[in-house]
Amino acid sequence: MKKLSYLTLAGLLAACAGGGGGGSGGGGGLPERAAISDAAIASNEAITKMVSEIGKSSGGTIVNSGRAATGTFNHNGTIYTTYRLDDVDFKTLITSGAADKLKFLVDADGRINGIQFENVSHSDGSSANMFKPMERQGETATFEMASSDLNGTFEYKSYATLLGLQYSDFGVVRVNAIDRGNTITDYDIPFVGGYAAAKADKFNMPAGTTTTFTGTAAGMVMDKDMNGALALNDTNATLKFNRATGGTETLSASFSNWYDIEVVRPANGPITFNIDGTGKTIASQYQINPPNPVLNNGQFNNNEVALFDVNYYGLNNTAEEATALFQYQAPDSNPAGNVNVMIGFGGTRQP
Repeated sequence: MKKLSYLTLAGLLAACAGGGGGGSGGGGGLPERAAISDAAIASNEAITKMVSEIGKSSGGTIVNSGRAATGTFNHNGTIYTTYRLDDVDFKTLITSGAADKLKFLVDADGRINGIQFENVSHSDGSSANMFKPMERQGETATFEMASSDLNGTFEYKSYATLLGLQYSDFGVVRVNAIDRGNTITDYDIPFVGGYAAAKADKFNMPAGTTTTFTGTAAGMVMDKDMNGALALNDTNATLKFNRATGGTETLSASFSNWYDIEVVRPANGPITFNIDGTGKTIASQYQINPPNPVLNNGQFNNNEVALFDVNYYGLNNTAEEATALFQYQAPDSNPAGNVNVMIGFGGTRQP
């Protein structure tokens, strides 16, 4: 997979690449160990609202078990398999046209003690010998990375509590680091994730209608030379699923310092990325031309590429929450060059 033009950032993130934490076991019977402690729950809340394990019965019923044990637990006579935070594959944006992974590392007591990027989609072999997890700094949401070439911090900022998310998470990882003498400051890389056991089928939403999720869109725009990044945030963003048109998904956001955007993708169809700069003051290094009207998901055309990934979560196959990742790389012919856009979304379903 071709890398984004900001090779320094890609190298920095790839340097943290490797496998994630181990998941919890299943099976029947009594819990394998004591419940996650109140202290560990409070510690994890410094990072994300997804601090509670969830349980899923053999019949598919999900409960938010709060302080369930690893393995299995008995709830009102039903045995549930538990799913922990280290079972979750979070998605983030490092590679052009592909969603990379981020994993929590969880200790034996259930406390988050690290994060780690998974370099699973890169084919260029960069930093292939460096697979180092980042250790958490105390009870904060900051993680430290250090190697012979790279050092700095990654701050995990979740919007889950603000948005009321229970089975998914959304936010940004803020990078402040030095890569071989190059300073990378305040780069907000979006991430999304959720419990696979609580994933909901979008076509289970009401037929012939549009379902709207409201929440926050956040991320950044990076200039072609990686000399700076523009942080993006809209707390009134929406994601709409239109089953009446066969499953069209539309992400809409308005950024005070960048364009109003609309990302549209029919079911299994190409992406349309619309921008509107009316009344906006946008720094020249972050401006882009109107994108190609047809953008195939994850494919390149003159270095122009787009990725739109949407997932839904909730109890018992009912979509109550939605997350999305959107990435756009402007082509070489863009006046400002290969400007790179990375936006995440998290929100809850409206009545």
